[in-house]
This record gives sequence, C-alpha cells and structure tokens, in this order.
Amino acid sequence: MGDSGMFLGFDLDGVIIDHTLVKIELAKKFGLTVNKRQTHADNLYRLLGPTKYNEFKHYLYDDPQIAVAGVIMPGSNFVLRSLKKRKIPFVVISRRKGNHDIPVNLLRKCGLWPDVFNWQNVFFVQDREGKNTKAVSLGISHFMDDELRALEQLVDVPMKYLFDPYKAISDCCFRRIVSWRQFYYSIGGKNG
Repeated sequence: MGDSGMFLGFDLDGVIIDHTLVKIELAKKFGLTVNKRQTHADNLYRLLGPTKYNEFKHYLYDDPQIAVAGVIMPGSNFVLRSLKKRKIPFVVISRRKGNHDIPVNLLRKCGLWPDVFNWQNVFFVQDREGKNTKAVSLGISHFMDDELRALEQLVDVPMKYLFDPYKAISDCCFRRIVSWRQFYYSIGGKNG
C-alpha cells in the first residue's frame, strides 16, 4: 500500500474504457435501439436475454475490430495519472476469458499502456469470484466496478464503489460514483 494506506482496484470495461457508443451501435445489429442508460450491462442482459447477451459480449470484447472501438472514460486519464504521481498504488482486475492482446491494445490506443498500465498492474481473471481472490492476494482496499454482481462478489474488499455515470441502477447498496472526478474527491484528491 502507498503512504495513504489505500490500494485501489478498478474494473476495465465500463470503468476505465467507455463502450457506450459501441454498445448502442452493436445493439442495432441485435434489433435493439437503446439509449446510454440502457447500455449498462444489467439492462442489456435483461433486454437481450442470457444467450443473446453472451453473443453480444463476445462481439464487444473479442471481435478484433469492435473490441478496440471503445474510448477512454472521461476524467480517468487525469485521475489515474494523479494517483500515479501521488504514489497511490492501483491495479486493473478484469474478467477477460479470451485474447488478452485485445484489452492491452485498447489501453495502448487510449494512451494508458505501458506508462500507466502494464503487466505489473493489470490482471485478468475468469469470473467474478476471481476478482475477489485477486483483490485479496494484492491487498486491495478500494474497488470500483460498473456491475453490482461483481461488487457483491468482492466480499473481502472494505470499500466498494459502483461506477454508474448514467444512473442506470436504481437499487444500490454501494457508494455510487457518477464520474472519475467524484471518485477522486471521495478518496481525498484535490484539483491539479
């Protein structure tokens, strides 16, 4: 842990990488017209059903052209670089079963690989339970994810944040974060 006593963990997709516009376009191929709020994973799961949602996720995360179309989440670059400057340690723990070159290429495209993220602070796990196991092994004190189901599995992480920029989740027992700026202030960050 850094001087602050914090060790931060972040999900990748939907937290650092914004797939909103990609999801809107991809949903059209599945016969759906969705707004930004409806692109949240829980909403798409409900709208598509389990089988189509798994197919949707395959395109979104594994198709070499579609998967790298995401963009950096507004504000994340500033906060991540500020955390690095302040020597507050952080990692990505992401559920990715397929080719790890795709998320690395996406981080590279967004200007975050290798100077902010690299193989020392990026970890891929197979399932939600794996996030908790990895968080425990690293000593993560705070974790931000965009999925309630993932946060519910992080039973051993003391501080959990739901990243919900479109306020898509109505019932949330975790601290809701709508922007990276809000997250940064919540952990004691300052301007500049």
